[in-house]
Amino acid sequence: ARRHGHQSSARLALLLLLNNMAIKERIKSKLITTPVGTAMWPALIKPQTKYKPDGEYVVKLRLGDVESAQLRAQVTDYYEASYIEMCRIEGKKTLKRADLPFKRHTDKEGNETGDWAFKFSQKALVRPKNGDPFTIKIAIVDAHNRPFAGDAIWGGSLLQVCAFLEAFYVPAVGFGVSARIKGVRILKCVTGMTAEDMFGDPVGAEDAAPDTDGENPVPAPSGVKGDF
Repeated sequence: ARRHGHQSSARLALLLLLNNMAIKERIKSKLITTPVGTAMWPALIKPQTKYKPDGEYVVKLRLGDVESAQLRAQVTDYYEASYIEMCRIEGKKTLKRADLPFKRHTDKEGNETGDWAFKFSQKALVRPKNGDPFTIKIAIVDAHNRPFAGDAIWGGSLLQVCAFLEAFYVPAVGFGVSARIKGVRILKCVTGMTAEDMFGDPVGAEDAAPDTDGENPVPAPSGVKGDF
């Protein structure tokens, strides 16, 4: 009887595990493509290693309120639907929630500009629990969908991001959704700006200042529409 009880418990545990795995499989990633926006602090050619030693490709995309409305709805809908599924997986009525991968854009003084900032990222080196580590390179193309030939992409560049929305749950952080970069299309690449780029033609020879490049690029206008 004791042996039979042990077998029944093991069978029940296996069924619960399989059921849990089946539910997880229903939380599928969702592919999205953004409108054209302004890149902020991009690390797309070479992954940054400041915060993650294995490297991470990152970019924040600034989009206008109207232009980003559909994208915000897509992300929010996926977040809410996946949250319900994750609660079922964890067997809880509620879970701690992490922030959405977008928020109001603010200026240097912390004032809201009316735009939105979306965060996208992708690990450069993936270390599976079962298997060997492997590297990832994101696809970067130009406006004509040809491989991007440049060696730098600065903030202020106009681009689109193709990404996968993926749900996650970590008890310390909570439930959340990340936007993993799959590819980027560059509509206008900025690698630095001259005085003419920033201010236009000189106002007069006697008033003109020496022509020097700024240390940081000036962001280009956001809200340009386009399809990836």
